[in-house]
Order: sequence, then C-alpha cells, then structure tokens
Amino acid sequence: MTPFIFIVLGMIILVTLFWLLFAPKSDKPPAEIQTLEIEKLQPLHCRHFPQISQLLRREDLTFIQRRVPVAMARAWKRQRRRVLRLYLNGLAEDFLRMERLARLIAALSPEISRKQEWQWLWMGLQFRVVFRLLSLRIVLGNPSLPQLARLTDFVASQAAELEVRMSQMAGILPSRLRTSAGT
Repeated sequence: MTPFIFIVLGMIILVTLFWLLFAPKSDKPPAEIQTLEIEKLQPLHCRHFPQISQLLRREDLTFIQRRVPVAMARAWKRQRRRVLRLYLNGLAEDFLRMERLARLIAALSPEISRKQEWQWLWMGLQFRVVFRLLSLRIVLGNPSLPQLARLTDFVASQAAELEVRMSQMAGILPSRLRTSAGT
C-alpha cells in the first residue's frame, strides 16, 4: 500500500511540474510587477564574503586555541558557527529573491525558453543540495571555505546573469521598473 501512495504522489508531482513548465504563458504581466521594486530582489549577502572568509582563516583558529582559555575558545567557535549560519541563510534569501526575479523576467519575456527554465530548476536543486550540505558541516563544526566560496560565487554569477537579461529587456519593461532599476 505504501509504495502505491509514493508512486501516486510522484506522478502528481511530475504532472504538476510539467504543467508548470509547459503551460501556455499569459501575454499580460502579473499584477505584482506594477508595484515591484527591483532593488529588493538583488542579492545583498554575497557582498559580505570577504569578511566571512576572514572568519574561517586557519590562523585565527590556531591563535584562539593557543592563547585563550578552553571555555572562551568554545564560545568563540559557537559564535563563529552562528555567524556562518546567518550568512548561509542570507545566501538562501538572496537565491530565493533571484528565483522570484527570474520568474518575473520569464513572465515578461517571450524569449525565455523552456531550456532556460529547466536550467533554473536544475540550478535551484543544486543550490539547495549544497546549501544543506554546508548547513550540516557548519552544525558539525567543520565549515568549508571552498564550498562556501563556490556557493557565494554561484549566487553572485546568477545575479549577474539576471542583470544581463534585465538589460536586454529594458525596452519592454514598464517605465516604473526602468527607473527603479537605474536604467
């Protein structure tokens, strides 16, 4: 009975996914576009990566372990993990904002192909997997600077790609969006 339920749920999810991806697009933009402020959709947290990378320097950990009492070193590590979790959650917020912006661009642009929408779906899955792995590593006390750097670069590069798409669409955007985006 249980496998049957999972198969039915899987089929429902697949049908819904195909419907979302292949449903005909509406010619009129969503109502939320009229009140949209582009600045609120741009990434904010990935700009702080230099400070976060300093937090993960091996020299700081060595210094703390040699010069500070054990209880204070534990508190420092706890605070460091808290800051890293906050930064990682901020990256997730940035990515969610960009996903929303990508959906709005797709709604406005007839040139957005299904292939690009599939790419965004795949990138979203990749982001979520790496995000979960990094969250786990931070909780376990073993943060990875290279993985955090890759995730930050991923978010920043997607923001740059969306900015290019927006500049390509500048001619068809409503005037309110053009002025708030600075173009």
